[in-house]
Amino acid sequence: MEIKDEGTGNSCRFEADGFEAGASLTIRGNDNTIEIGADIDMRAPKIFIEGNGNVIRMAADPGEVASPAGIPTRPFLLQRDDRAPAIDILGNCNTIETGRHVQIYSSLIQLVGSDNLMRIGSWVRAHLRVDFQTSRATFELGDETTSVALQASLHEPGTMRIGKDCQISADIYLTVSDTHPIVDLTTGERINKAGDVIIGDHVWLGFKSTVLKGCTIGSGSTIGTCAVVTGDIPENCVAVGNPAKVVRENVTWAREFSDAETTP
Repeated sequence: MEIKDEGTGNSCRFEADGFEAGASLTIRGNDNTIEIGADIDMRAPKIFIEGNGNVIRMAADPGEVASPAGIPTRPFLLQRDDRAPAIDILGNCNTIETGRHVQIYSSLIQLVGSDNLMRIGSWVRAHLRVDFQTSRATFELGDETTSVALQASLHEPGTMRIGKDCQISADIYLTVSDTHPIVDLTTGERINKAGDVIIGDHVWLGFKSTVLKGCTIGSGSTIGTCAVVTGDIPENCVAVGNPAKVVRENVTWAREFSDAETTP
């Protein structure tokens, strides 16, 4: 492991089994804290911090976290992906926190701004790109959630929250804004303001689905392949299309065929 500390008051502590040789850490700033405990697998991450008062705390809390009852029996895609994640922080007083038993492979986490918060729960397995290009934004990923390939964009202050036990497929895009303003030429008013994205527990986002600013998805729901969510989706339903519309109500989904009751 290579560590370069070009500041004062920085604190680093590493205990991770998955923090392998080849990892690198570069700090250019003061009073930053990095604590990486046991039970997190990031292989050999590249961590770069330029700023002051930032905190990265991964699996650092003492005590064990109970294993969830519904761990998938099939091999997870990311178990075959040994590329290391990269974490870049350019700003001040940003925080990244994770629970225990977390696997983060082939991911890119960028925080460009200040006072941002990224929180990942326990027993999470994820390939993700989370891009903060603002200050005072929040991204949360709940316990036991899996992600094959998620891109989350926070270009304006806001909250993006994904609940527990969600299943995120490949090529998923979530955003709290349109990333560029659209202005009414008559009034000079911006007409596409940012909005929070809130996804409940046990939600399945299908392949290449998109969730736009200001949307909520209720717990237990399924979003179909290539769907574009532009409004609120209720609990326990299936929504498909562009824009996404509810096509089935009073349903839920399961990770394993053996977990669902089937009839001939």
